Amino acid sequence: MKTYRKYHESKDAIKRSALNQLNSLNRIAVYGMLLRDWSDRAARMDGGRMTETGRMMDA
Repeated sequence: MKTYRKYHESKDAIKRSALNQLNSLNRIAVYGMLLRDWSDRAARMDGGRMTETGRMMDA
């Protein structure tokens, strides 16, 4: 019985850490999208052009 409980506690801990990782990945993805959007806008204001890779190119 003790090992059973231990196993389930570790399973819950694994689940929790996986959810935390997922949340942080989502946060990173959202920040990345915002950053890309912002840098796109900044490039447009400068009159430059963004390549697909996100590097600045002279128009």
